[in-house]
Amino acid sequence: MLKFAESLQLFRFMRRMITPLLLLLLMASCKEEPAGKDGKLTVKDIKNPNSLIEAADDLYPVMEFEEDHFDFGTLRAGEVVSHEFRFKNTGKAPLIITSASSSCGCTVPSYPREAIAPGEEGVIKVEFDSGGRRNKVKKTVNISANTNPAIQKISIEAFVKTN
Repeated sequence: MLKFAESLQLFRFMRRMITPLLLLLLMASCKEEPAGKDGKLTVKDIKNPNSLIEAADDLYPVMEFEEDHFDFGTLRAGEVVSHEFRFKNTGKAPLIITSASSSCGCTVPSYPREAIAPGEEGVIKVEFDSGGRRNKVKKTVNISANTNPAIQKISIEAFVKTN
């Protein structure tokens, strides 16, 4: 008999594997154009379900940053600086950012509230207040969006002098 933890783990595995497959099959059946080259789901597709999962990954937007880390260098304590992280949606679906947050109030991100169409660009501005900080400081901003994976990370760092 399976223990509860084992059955829960099995359920999560099945859900992760079957849900994208069913979603893809459902979407393929609703298309006007057939799924395969000749319009049919092939034995190869069924024997290799990873090919279907990879196809489902193409449905997500992709947030591609020019840079995902920025170093402000040396700052004086109390100095407020900002940096703009530019990105492009290189996926095939509109990109929707639902939140951007940092673990500390000294780092404040601002992000676009409207959807970013495929091929379009956007900016996430990160403001850092060095007041009350000293020495090397590194902060990470977590960006929640409809991407896969759902959380993207960007980071800043600085060395804060107190004199």
